[in-house]
Amino acid sequence: MQYFRGFSGMVIAYVFVVLLWIARTLRLFKVTNLKEAQQAIELGNVLFICNHPSLLETIAIPSLFWPYPWQEKTRLVPYSVADINLFPIKWQIAFRLLVVSRENTAEATAINTKLPKNLRQILKSGGTVIFYPEGGRTYKGECFIQENGRRVRIPRHELVALAAKWHTTIIPVWADHGDCSKLRKLWKSYWLLFSGRRMTICFGKPFVGNVTPETVALALLRAGRETG
Repeated sequence: MQYFRGFSGMVIAYVFVVLLWIARTLRLFKVTNLKEAQQAIELGNVLFICNHPSLLETIAIPSLFWPYPWQEKTRLVPYSVADINLFPIKWQIAFRLLVVSRENTAEATAINTKLPKNLRQILKSGGTVIFYPEGGRTYKGECFIQENGRRVRIPRHELVALAAKWHTTIIPVWADHGDCSKLRKLWKSYWLLFSGRRMTICFGKPFVGNVTPETVALALLRAGRETG
């Protein structure tokens, strides 16, 4: 499959995906409203906006839409926006990551200026992108909306405006994976998952059109309510 771009990418990808399939079988990984999200992806031009408690959801959410090795449905596999310093280059390719940088350098600026163009190209061609409005972990930053102990950063106005301009379907996604107060290494997240700390992912109701960033943030918190 062209998507994996080589044997090493395929191995990296499916090691993690198989672990998550096992976790779902053991009911350590619960997913809500997945069918509705799959139907939206089939139609194309979808933007998932997700909270960001750990590194695990960067892999876990796309894995829900991955085809089996013998299926040619790579268009349905979402891209994810991620920090360039968190994943090696082979992982970036294997997990379809659109990298950004939070460093204050000319190189970082060049990387970040490519993101809007890449987003437009993917969404206009019927693809799907997962975007984390917090940019870092959930507990960092400002401009939060809070509700019942949950909080999420309000998405950037530019992102929501572009989604409306491109008639993109926005779907809020809430990932709940234990304590959100510390940065978790990816392997540690997996260990915690299999040691009994269940992960829950809930897809909220999709919407299209002119909405405010605050509306998106509130929809994300509503999805969080369904995780219990």
